[in-house]
Amino acid sequence: MEKKTHTINELKDQITESLKKEIYLMREVLANMQQEEVAITLLDKNSLNKTLQDRFPLIQKLSNLRIDRVETCKNIQNLACKTTDGKFLPIEKIFPIFNEDGLEVDFLSEQVKSLIEKINYQNSKNDLLMRKYETLSSNHHFLSNFSQNFQPNNQKSKSSFTVAVLSPKKT
Repeated sequence: MEKKTHTINELKDQITESLKKEIYLMREVLANMQQEEVAITLLDKNSLNKTLQDRFPLIQKLSNLRIDRVETCKNIQNLACKTTDGKFLPIEKIFPIFNEDGLEVDFLSEQVKSLIEKINYQNSKNDLLMRKYETLSSNHHFLSNFSQNFQPNNQKSKSSFTVAVLSPKKT
C-alpha cells in the first residue's frame, strides 16, 4: 500500500481542522463533567451513571483526533522542517511559516490549553465532591434515609427535600 504525501498547506489545514474538532469535543467533555457535578450534588446515581457512560465515546473520539494530529505534525516536520544538522524543529517553530494561518493554529492551540485547564479543574472539583459525600456517608452523617426520600428527576413532587448534617453530641 502506497503512502500518500501531502503538501505543507494540506497538512496545515489538517492540523487546523483537527484542532477545531478537538476543541468542540473538549467543550462537550467539559459540559458532560459539569453535568456530573450536578448529578453528584443532587445524589442522582442514575444520572451520574448515564453521564459517565456518555463521556466514554467522547474521550475515545478525542483520543483518536489527538493521535491523528500528532501524526500530521510529524509529517510536517518530516516534509519541511529539518535543520541543517538533520534534526527536526519543534512544531511550535513551524507554525510561523504559515503566516496568518500560523496565528490561527496558535489561537486554536491556546484554546486547547485553556480547555485542558478547565477540564482538569472540573475533574478535581468532581473528585472532591465525590470524596466529600463518601466521607459523609461513611460517617453516618449523610442522608440516612436517602433511598426512602429519593425521587427520580422525572417525577414531580410538591414536597421539598432538606438535608441537615448534625455534629455528634458532646457528652
